[in-house]
Order: sequence, then structure tokens, then C-alpha cells
Amino acid sequence: MIENDKLWFKRKRWGYGWSPNTKEGWLVTASYLLILVILTMFFISQDELNVIFSLFVGAGAIVTTVIFFFITLRHAP
Repeated sequence: MIENDKLWFKRKRWGYGWSPNTKEGWLVTASYLLILVILTMFFISQDELNVIFSLFVGAGAIVTTVIFFFITLRHAP
């Protein structure tokens, strides 16, 4: 477990997963959502379909989600 006694995320009462418990948890969640919005804006801003660019945006979303998942695992019960 982590050194800090405060966990960034807590278990949900209903359903699966965790919800933010501290300001650090909310900051990580807000950062994750902001990155996904920025990636979506880049994707929407393209005038024509570019397959390579679409793959990079999709890969960025997947990498961001995996990083967010591992952060929540590390700082949750």
C-alpha cells in the first residue's frame, strides 16, 4: 500500500469501481477527462479522414485510460 494513509479513491457503495475521495483523486480524474476532451477536439478538427491520425488519437486515448486505471489501482483500497 502507499505511504499516505489517505486514499485518493474509495470504493463505490453501488456498482463497480472507485470514486474520487480526496482533492488529488479529483485532480487525477479531471486531468484524465481533460486529456480525453483534447484528444476528441483534435479528432473533430480534422477536415478529412486521416487513418494514421485516427490511430494516434485512439492510441492516445487507450494509453491515457491505462495510465488512469493504474493510478486508481495504486491509490485505492
